[in-house]
Amino acid sequence: MTPRFPADISIPLIHPRSDKGYTLIRADALPDTREIRADLTSACNEPLIYGWLFRERCEGRPYDEMNASSFMVWMHRGWQERAFFVFALLSPCGRLVGVLDIKSAEVEGAEVGYWLSQRHSGLMTLALSELQVLAGQAGFRSLSARVRPGNERSLAVVRRAGWKDTGLEWPVNICASSGKVKKPQPRPGSLVPEAHSAEMRASAFSSLRVILP
Repeated sequence: MTPRFPADISIPLIHPRSDKGYTLIRADALPDTREIRADLTSACNEPLIYGWLFRERCEGRPYDEMNASSFMVWMHRGWQERAFFVFALLSPCGRLVGVLDIKSAEVEGAEVGYWLSQRHSGLMTLALSELQVLAGQAGFRSLSARVRPGNERSLAVVRRAGWKDTGLEWPVNICASSGKVKKPQPRPGSLVPEAHSAEMRASAFSSLRVILP
């Protein structure tokens, strides 16, 4: 079964702190304008977002307009192929301030990702909760999240949205390092046994899951 979202999605959100109105939309409804690309580069270069998501993939270089243009092409392709699904958060004045995505069309356990500009902090739990409703209506039965060690803010978001911890998962970099893990090496994404050292467990991703109605 391939999930099916409505062609037109526009969900109003009220920021729980400021009471200002935001909107959750399909990202393929975004116009590919200089302003939207500027919103992307500004947010993705904020220290927290850049450090957690883009420092490695940008190899330490700033997230630039070419990265923003690539994002626009990538997210349109996801919707066109119905392979993955990207959503955008718009501010009260229509500027792009955040992104959420469902990373595959797997109805059981597709992984979710998200980022939100620091200037609009406090909105993501509500946005994620609305995304869960949309995903359930589209045909997803459950969703998963993998949170990097130390990213307590992101972990708090999914927990506040009602997600349940399912354990710790081996990160890909440790699984690929024969110098750190004795054979047989764990499969990336497999759960970390309690018996492993505190040091190894501290480097693992937190795995969470939510069952959709």
